[in-house]
This record gives sequence, structure tokens and C-alpha cells, in this order.
Amino acid sequence: MIRILAFNLVCFAIPFLAYAVWRRVRGVRPGTPWPFLVMARLAAAGVVLVLLGLLAVMSFSGGGPGSVYRPAVLRDGVIVPGHFE
Repeated sequence: MIRILAFNLVCFAIPFLAYAVWRRVRGVRPGTPWPFLVMARLAAAGVVLVLLGLLAVMSFSGGGPGSVYRPAVLRDGVIVPGHFE
């Protein structure tokens, strides 16, 4: 769960980080406020990246066609992770 949350946070932050680097390269003084419209567009781009990332994860992970998911079980005091068969 933490991995998925971290993946989504990174996807959302990418446009903001790219814009910050672009501002630095352009020579904008640090501490200058970011315009609201730019922030809104960066947030929208971040949401799009999160959705694309989730779509990619859903498409390329999991079992193959016809496979059955076996949930995690506790056997002899040891947790056996869930898997596809």
C-alpha cells in the first residue's frame, strides 16, 4: 500500500518539480510566487499522470487470463503471500 501511495505522489509531483527546474534555469528569483493558473495547470497535469500511472499498473500487473488469485494465508505460523495460479 505504501508503494502505491508513493508511486502516486511521485507521479503527481513530477509536473511541479519540472516547473521548478524550468524556473530555476530561466533565472527566476527564488521566493517569487507561482501564479495560480500555473499551479492549477500543474495540478491537472499531475492528476492526469496519476491516472495514467494507475492505468499502466492495472494493465501490466496481475495474473494472466484464466488465472485464479489465492489470497494470503497463515500456515504453521508463517504468512504465505497471495499469488496467482
